[in-house]
Amino acid sequence: APAVEELRRASGASTDAPDLLRAQLALYEERFDEAIAASRRAAAVSPWLYEASLLEVNVLLSQGRAKADAGKFDESLADFAAAEAQLKRLASIARSDPTVHHEECRLGRHILGVQRFRRRLTPDDVVRAGVPCIEAARLDPGHAGPWTTRGDLHVVLAEDQMRFGDDPTAQIAEGRKMFRHALALDPNEATTLAGLGRLESTMARWGAPRGIDPRPRLDEARGLLARAIAADPRTISPRITLANSLIARAESESRSGGDPRPFLLQAAAEARRILELDDEIFLGHNILGNIHNMLADREMTRGGDPRTSIAEAARAFDRAIALNSSNASVQNNRGNTWLALVEYQAGRGEPIDDAAARALSSYRGALDVRPDYTLAFINIAETERLMAL
Repeated sequence: APAVEELRRASGASTDAPDLLRAQLALYEERFDEAIAASRRAAAVSPWLYEASLLEVNVLLSQGRAKADAGKFDESLADFAAAEAQLKRLASIARSDPTVHHEECRLGRHILGVQRFRRRLTPDDVVRAGVPCIEAARLDPGHAGPWTTRGDLHVVLAEDQMRFGDDPTAQIAEGRKMFRHALALDPNEATTLAGLGRLESTMARWGAPRGIDPRPRLDEARGLLARAIAADPRTISPRITLANSLIARAESESRSGGDPRPFLLQAAAEARRILELDDEIFLGHNILGNIHNMLADREMTRGGDPRTSIAEAARAFDRAIALNSSNASVQNNRGNTWLALVEYQAGRGEPIDDAAARALSSYRGALDVRPDYTLAFINIAETERLMAL
């Protein structure tokens, strides 16, 4: 990329802060340890250069987010804690720098992104995390970033509310307001486009079971996410949202009597692209497993043989759980893979003991992680019912 080549040339040139340029290059190429080391050298040589410490914060946020994407939540939170300590120090010497306040706000958003896997989020969480963004926008009214981050905060809470059956529409409305303000300032900002695409996808999934056709919103989400990916092809998060949006589109086709397969294959291609960028993104493997589960269901509905899709799903979930065994949903999804095989074998009069044992083991693994995971109890009961036939 031209930006990388420019940084490489600059980092080898004679400058006042060569380590700062080397840190920027290492961050861009996701060599996080080298980026942290170089930014610390720059800060040691020029203590007045607080931009070096600010760059270290940026590296820690990027590294922490990558670990969160891989399901390494404890390591992720450790990086975020280190970033928080640096930001507190920077806030004492650069109170009027909007970037410092925006980085603090971004940190709060990333922390909530991890906390949602451990507890329910609340509106107060969003209010507290958004305070530094308000200050950043006051100090620099022309910068879109703080508005985008505030929008992201509302979407994270909306998704959490929807997961527990609560109405997310108030948070969606607030998020849309923030993203529109950001787009008015910068119509082509990739992060804003990705956030708005995620918002539209969330609203579509909320409306579908309530009789609202999700397809217009999902198509809008797909367009926004494609623009975000085109602007920054290396980014992972919009690709995850796009794959999930395509899965939701496939579900919509299935409900209306259409063929979900074309959308499922598009989603699978996007999931594989995620894993090409980083094979340790456990959500990518989970998405791929869910797609193959849906393809297996389609085969069974049509009287076909689902075993190839079931094997692919099991392989994907095994990899996801190897990366992150503390996610109850992934454990439950793997159980669903084996339950599908149980149903297929039972319908053919074949032995089901092995597949049933694997299903039960996965569902119990989900309950080990989250003892209140209702779906796992329901699925255990269904597996045991089939075993008793």
